Amino acid sequence: MEQLSTLEDRAAEVMNDCKKAEDSLPEVQQDHRSVLQEIKAIQEEEHSLQKEALSIRLKIEQLDSHVAEHQSKIKYWQKEISKISLHSIENEQVEELPVLSQEELEAIKDPNIITSQIALLEAQCHEMKPNLGAIAEFNKKEELYLKRVAELDEITNERDNFRQAYEDLRKQRLNEFMAGFNIITNKLKENYQMLTLGGDAELELVDSLDPFSEGIVFSVRPPKKSWKKIFNLSGGEKTLSSLALVFALHHYKPTPLYFMDEIDAALDFKNVSIVAFYIYEQTKNAQFIIISLRNNMFEIADRLIGIYKTYNTTKSVATNPKVIALKGLAELGSVGCS
Repeated sequence: MEQLSTLEDRAAEVMNDCKKAEDSLPEVQQDHRSVLQEIKAIQEEEHSLQKEALSIRLKIEQLDSHVAEHQSKIKYWQKEISKISLHSIENEQVEELPVLSQEELEAIKDPNIITSQIALLEAQCHEMKPNLGAIAEFNKKEELYLKRVAELDEITNERDNFRQAYEDLRKQRLNEFMAGFNIITNKLKENYQMLTLGGDAELELVDSLDPFSEGIVFSVRPPKKSWKKIFNLSGGEKTLSSLALVFALHHYKPTPLYFMDEIDAALDFKNVSIVAFYIYEQTKNAQFIIISLRNNMFEIADRLIGIYKTYNTTKSVATNPKVIALKGLAELGSVGCS
């Protein structure tokens, strides 16, 4: 009979634990959905940045193609200009037609000489075939060439500006990431040593030259143990490591509100007290809402809200543990004095 009673009690405890787990399941699912939404938002932001980088690369490629096209045009016009060989005639003196005087006309004994000279000059003129429109054509070609050179310079400058802006964005992203990464790494080490009283933690880049390509490795050395990856730790060690990282992120970029659901479930009494007092210190610039069943966690809270069910109705009651503790001390004092 005693064994049957014991088994019934254990069965009742198991049923209560199962019921509590079922009651907390919607909250866990809600947290899971919120985390998935945050991951989706981060992925969308990453996709938008990738699209922006891709558009910049496409613009650079288009500018490069324009530059190559105009360079080929410049080579073509340079070849065409090289075929034109003109002497400058603007600075030449204009020859005046010779006017023979009366004495010179009378001195000419054979007029056929003048006729032969005229014929010779006309033949030479036909052989020369001067093109008086070549100067105007040259000026047009030169103007077009200078215009193409100006377009090339403009497009080259635009390409260089886009390329420089792209490099500046990459450097700015890398510098800001590395600055935050170093701050978070140092604070993580400090937090983990404080929470574990002697452990060590480290964030390492898989590829230090390009930290955005491979990711980050979270390594932890619990007290009196060797270095391990976080996925090789026990439940309590994972909890302490995760809290150390959360508080490091809070130090770098504080968030006004945190919601934590039974973070102390896998911790022993000592670690629960350490985590509780550490969280209490962090409430100076943030608010923590923690679901906990460990008395050494919720007894130091500023407000304690209990959830219970009666007559198929869920109710809550809020108290101040410090006020209750003071009243208890006062009652003990009065009993001792009496």
